[in-house]
Amino acid sequence: MQDTMLMIYQSLKKSAAVTKKIAAIYNNPRAPDKDKNLFPRITMFEMLNNDSEYADDSAIMNTVIARLDIWSKQNNLFELSKAVKETLETDFLMCRVELQNDMYESDTNIYHKPINVTLKMEV
Repeated sequence: MQDTMLMIYQSLKKSAAVTKKIAAIYNNPRAPDKDKNLFPRITMFEMLNNDSEYADDSAIMNTVIARLDIWSKQNNLFELSKAVKETLETDFLMCRVELQNDMYESDTNIYHKPINVTLKMEV
């Protein structure tokens, strides 16, 4: 089995389109306290990881659903999410990227873009 979250992380880290716009990427649902003022940033976590297709009573595919969140102090979520979406769809053969509604966290003055990513990977 492959570490899909690590693969997503590495894909985003190697993308010049992403790294020139994003200050930090965390393979964790929360940024460390020492980086709490680092924006824009991406946090991510795995929501589902299941065998999905079978041949000869053995799994041949794995479906992984990951949640990525973009956090920004500016209202620039469209360009940031576009770079993330293009990178993932280019790097992964069977990938669906679903951009969710933009949110504004009024208590912290932070813009937030949730993104659901579904990958099918060979076992």
